[in-house]
Amino acid sequence: KNKGLVQQKCLMEVDGLDLENFLKKWMDIFGKKNIKPILFPDSVPESRDLIKDFCAASEISNLLNILKIDGFRRNESVDGRAIEIMRQLNLIKPDRHLVPINKTQRRFNKIIENSFDFPLEKVQPSKKEAKDFFETHKVSNEKVRQLFFENREQLFSEDFDIYPEKAQYPEYQANDLLKILITSIYSIP
Repeated sequence: KNKGLVQQKCLMEVDGLDLENFLKKWMDIFGKKNIKPILFPDSVPESRDLIKDFCAASEISNLLNILKIDGFRRNESVDGRAIEIMRQLNLIKPDRHLVPINKTQRRFNKIIENSFDFPLEKVQPSKKEAKDFFETHKVSNEKVRQLFFENREQLFSEDFDIYPEKAQYPEYQANDLLKILITSIYSIP
């Protein structure tokens, strides 16, 4: 998910999503035996907490006591309405990514991302976008499967029936924009 950074697309290619390349860097530093990738969330049927998984996999469960902070949002997606607002901003000024982002823009992006208490709406990429994204990383994912998940036939599902033919972007309301504007005004230092 690119949080609206690409003009029309929901999915984008980033180096961090090339799992083979990403994991290779860590294996070079720590050794393969010390790298334990977890397929998240499809590795188990129940809901997962990435931080708890990390602490359990790395055998430092006592770290969880330090991390327990009431009201601290973890592992939550950005609401699709916020993504759509950022996408619309990019449509209005499509070249804004060419200018280095400053502190004010970064703060404004965070305000938009955090403007919805809970992520209820999701952006749905089109079937074609999802397939293209999958194909981009297919070779890399297969190498990772062979290296870390030999017992699986495939790393990720190739069933794209859940995706609509045309990308679907959630609708936001005027009150959502008003809330972002008011929060922006009162957060100026």
